[in-house]
Formats: sequence, C-alpha cells, structure tokens
Amino acid sequence: MNDLGMIVDISHVSDQAYAHVLETTRLPVVATHSSCRALCRHPRNMTDDMLRDLARNGGVCMINFFSAFLNDDVAQVIMNAAKRPKKDADGTGGTEELPNDRVDWDEYLKWFNTLGCPTAKFDDVIDHILHAANVAGIDHVGIGSDFDGVPSLPDGLQTAAALPSVTERLQQRGLSDDEILKVLGDNFLRAFDAVEAGQTRKGSATVPTFVFLLLFATSLRVGRITVTTVPLFSAEEAGQSTFYGIANRLAVPTRAGLVRKFLLFHEGEPYDPARLRESERALRALDFLKTVTITPLPPHDGVVDITVATQDDFTTNPEVDFSNEGGRSLYDVQVTQSDLFGTGGEATLHYGNGRERSTRSLELRHPALFGAYWNGDLRYAKNSDGDEEKLILQRPLFSNMQSYTALASFDHLLQDSRVYANGEVASLFRQEHRELAITYGPIVAANDHSTTRLVAGADVLRDEFTLLQGRAPDDRRFQFFEAGLDHTAVDYITLDHVDLGLRDQDFNLGMSASLYAGVSAGVRRFRGSASVGRKLNRRAFVLTQLSATTRAGRTNRNAILSDDTRLVVRTGNVYPRTLAARLRFDYASGADRDVQYFADGQNGLRAYPNFAFAGTHHVVMNVEERLFLGHEWLEVFEPGLAAFADSGEATNGPLTLRGLRTDVGAGLRFSIARFDSALIRIDVAYAFNNSPLSKRGIVVSLATTQAF
Repeated sequence: MNDLGMIVDISHVSDQAYAHVLETTRLPVVATHSSCRALCRHPRNMTDDMLRDLARNGGVCMINFFSAFLNDDVAQVIMNAAKRPKKDADGTGGTEELPNDRVDWDEYLKWFNTLGCPTAKFDDVIDHILHAANVAGIDHVGIGSDFDGVPSLPDGLQTAAALPSVTERLQQRGLSDDEILKVLGDNFLRAFDAVEAGQTRKGSATVPTFVFLLLFATSLRVGRITVTTVPLFSAEEAGQSTFYGIANRLAVPTRAGLVRKFLLFHEGEPYDPARLRESERALRALDFLKTVTITPLPPHDGVVDITVATQDDFTTNPEVDFSNEGGRSLYDVQVTQSDLFGTGGEATLHYGNGRERSTRSLELRHPALFGAYWNGDLRYAKNSDGDEEKLILQRPLFSNMQSYTALASFDHLLQDSRVYANGEVASLFRQEHRELAITYGPIVAANDHSTTRLVAGADVLRDEFTLLQGRAPDDRRFQFFEAGLDHTAVDYITLDHVDLGLRDQDFNLGMSASLYAGVSAGVRRFRGSASVGRKLNRRAFVLTQLSATTRAGRTNRNAILSDDTRLVVRTGNVYPRTLAARLRFDYASGADRDVQYFADGQNGLRAYPNFAFAGTHHVVMNVEERLFLGHEWLEVFEPGLAAFADSGEATNGPLTLRGLRTDVGAGLRFSIARFDSALIRIDVAYAFNNSPLSKRGIVVSLATTQAF
C-alpha cells in the first residue's frame, strides 16, 4: 500500500492490528474517524500509547463526532447492551438487539433510539481534540466528523454548517490560528502529501523499501527547521487554572536556540531520518524537557522541512527522604534547579543526615559547557567526616555520527569508611581517595546501527587508609596506562509507564561489548562489559548487562563479576500496567577489603534495614506489578498501585537458596512526569525473615525513587 501511494486508515482495526501496521509501514498512517480512549472508553478510540506511536509515525488522529466515541456515558450504554450473535439470511453479521447498519440503516436508528442514550456535548469534541494534541502533539490531530455515518451527534454540532463554531471554541481554549489551521486540515494534507511523495512509481512496486530510500531520500536536503518550545503547561492547560498560568509565568522557558544546539542535523545538510531519531532521543535525555517530537514535513523542491516541538518540565525539583533508626532521625533533602535561566545548566543543593555521616554539597552540571554534548560537572561536598571535590569534563558517546569521545576527570574524597558484618561496623578506617583520569576515543567504524571506537588513556589512582577500628585495607597506588576497544549497537525501544509514569523512557537493546587492558608498575588490570537485549513484542523486552574486572601481578586480584538483568512487560491501554522484574548479582574474589555489597532497604530488599546483610557476594531478585491511572490528576501527578516481592542475600560465604531473605508487599505510586524522574513511592512490606537489626514483620517506607 505504501508503494501504491494508498493512505492506510487504522480507525476500524484492532489494537493488535494497529501495532502490526506501525511495525510494517514506512509512511504516515491516519485514523480518519477515531477519538481518545482516555476520555471515552470505546474500543474504536485510540489509547494514549497509540496516539504517541502515531505521532512518531508522523500520522494523524481525526476526531470522530459520534456521541458514543466522545462521551463515556453514551459509550457504556451501547457497550452494555446485550449483543447475542446472529446470522442474517444473506450470511452477514449483526446481533439480535443490534441491526446490521450496513444493510438496514432505518432499523439500526430505531434500535439506537430505544437505548435512551444521552447526547455528547459540544465541548466533548473540543476536549478530545485538545487531549490528542497534548498527547501526540498539535501536528497529529484533525477533524474526522463522520456526519453521514453515525446516529447521534453532539448538541450544537449536527451538521457541517456548525464547523465554524469548532474554530471559535478552539480559539477560546487557547489555540493559535496556525494551530487551528493544522487541526482543520493542514495536518491531514501533510500526511496525504507524505504518502503521495513516498509511493514508488508505476511499474516499480516491487522495488524494496531500502532501495527506494537509497534512490530518493539521499537526494533530499534539510530545509527549514522550526523549533517550538512549549512552557510547563500548554495554552489549553493554562486556560483551565490560574495556578497553571502563574507557574508558566514564574518558570524560565527553554530557549529555542538551546534546543537547536542538540540537533544532529542542520539546514542545507543531506536529509537523514536516522539523525532525526537520534536527535529526539538525545533531547529526551535532557532533564528539563518533558516531551520531544521531531516531525519531517512532506518533501518539496528537493528539501524536507522539519518541526521540532518540546515541552518543559518543572525545573525546580525537590526530593525528600526520611526514616527513623534506633530513635535517630535520618533524612535526606535535595533541591535541583534545572535549565538555569533557560541555558540548560543545573544546580543541586543537598543536605542529609545519614547513618554514616551528615552531608552538605553543591553540584553544578551543564550539558553544553563548551558546545553541545560537552558535559561539565563540578561538585563540592563538606561532610561531617571529610569533604569531596570533583570535576568532570566529558564528551560521551551520544551518536553514531560523531568522530570521537573524550573524558577528563579529577576526584578527591576524604571520609570515614566502614566494613559491616551482622549489621554492625566490623572495621572503621579513614580513607583518602585521589583519582585523575584522561581518555580519548576515536570512532573507527560507524553506521546507522552501531559504533566502534578505540580508547586510550591514563588513570592515576591513590587510596590511602588510616586504621581507626578493626582492620584497614592495604593502600593502593596505581598509574595505569590503558587501551581498549568497545562496540555499541543501537536498537532502541521507547516506552512510557515503566519507571516514570507518563514520561517516555528509551532502552537500548543493541548488543554492546568492551574490553580494556592497563599496566602500572608490575600490575595489570583488565576490564570488560557486555550488554544485550531482546524485544519480546512491541511493548516488552529483556535486557542483560554484564561487567567484569580483575588485576594481576604484585597485588590482590580484586576480581569482580556483576550482572544486572531486567524484564519489562508493558500491557493495558486505558489503565496502563507494567510487569517489572530484575536480577542483580555481584561476586568478588580476592577483593580489596573495602569492597562489599548489601542486601537491604536501599538495595532492593525494602522490608529490611540498611546494612542488614553485607558481604563480597550478593544477589537480589525483584518482581513488581505496576498499575497506573493513565492520565494526570490536576495536570500534575499520576497515581498508581503496585504489588511486589523481593528476595536476596549478601554474604562472604557461598550463596545458597536457604540464605535468601524475602519480603512481599503493596504500595502507592505518584508519578510526576513534569518533574525530572519524579516519583513518590509509599510501600507496606512484610519481612518473612529476621535480620541482625530487625524482626520479621510489617515495614512502611517512603521514598522518591523506584526500588529498582
């Protein structure tokens, strides 16, 4: 159908068929007469997930005016009517109560009128248009009407003569004239033109898609790039509450020029769809942006114009954790100000009173210190037992089109460190850590799907220990000169309602691997890592990440093997659900004495006290079923529920099934998509086992991050 220039209409297909269409098509698709399932639970309507997928495809959802697709009360009346299957004489379908509207429209109308359905309101139409615009973007919503195909239309919108009132109402709800023109037809025409431009010519319908793209896409260039930055609350949202309008006025909006810095394509360059996808992922990773959509417009005159639309997060991000252990109040307060003065910079103030120390710190970060993707990080901490100064300048691997990576870092840390046994401090020592690292990594091979680079550098490391109690580790002084090779493949899956509610998250399932070797005065160090994922279906995946390190020569081995495997299965539409599971494993042999792992409340066993179980071997398993409301309350937070089970162990001896400690429980979740990674988690868990610090029983915890 793409090759023939046919528009694919997905209004009458099942959710599964819709998913298959999007996996297959290379051109925009259109829902010519469907509305929003979040507002009206009719299966003909589109879920928010479907709307987001449609936006990524470049398609359009055109709002249907049928009362049963606009108003949930009407929909429930129709769907609750008994529908026993029958066969007409000609073999066509229908039900005993529902006449076949394809062959007898008058009988169908008589049946419908006997149901006593209410009628949708005019504003229901506007609500659906604005909801689709908020979820998918203003470039992906249109008018579907269906005047000649439905038995009930909204009050005040019975014929096409009333359409000017739709324009007037959209103006009242805060849309600009340009946005209204998009809704009234420009969006559909854009999709129409894209399909027409994407078809193969007559007689060449058998040409493979990749050949078509090679012949046509490579001859196109990037035309005009339009960047639209939407504040914290859109115009339609701000019109619903004075508070939202005040919040917009108080917040400093993201500058369009800052967004442009992070684009991997520029006007006049050859058009490459892969660069658009990479730019969208890179922008989505910025803490101060809630949503990002990059949409290519239909080609014209040999160029492709591109629109970039972003919406801001809350830039002031407070986090609070508190607990009580042995009559001592423990707390952690942190405030992060993102996108300082609209420049993208970030400042974090932290004050905490923990079991081991009190901390006060200031950290400054910037994602474009010396240009886009040159990350800068400066931290100063003044703690009750010492201080820390850290400086990092990094150009990370952010695209398969860059030519090199680089890193320069310095860290100085002075603190009292501890080794635990049976929940108590077994050793206490003063630690002074200094490290200076410099690396450079030229890209030696790259394509649309992977990047390979050589890495070389130096790592000067010094750890000195002064014994205060028990037994201190041996001092470590190394000057490693290191070289290696790493390969990173790209295969992203993008999902919402995993860890952060409505906020999209990108997970790279591509196979990646690295191997590094270093030498330092008779000591050799080897480090390696590997990552591989598998997509189980469009909304499910498993991802495994392995790492290993060891030393050889005139020192202990400090051999450490680690594995982190995650399973995510995303289901549900009106009420999104996610099954999340994790296996975390660490095993150290011949380890430095300050190396230890924990199985406790901070490390996945949420019903057990901090430092309850410690050792050089560690395993923690978690499984959690998460249920979300599917939309925000008060345009701020999305409530949810969770049920979970945790099991794990940390020991210096062998890991055994008998040593596992287990808990089960349930909790509340409040996701705040407009804050960067914000979450309020309240859990009630039952510990099945005693620990050195607690008895089995019920534990209530409050945190601002996911348990895993």
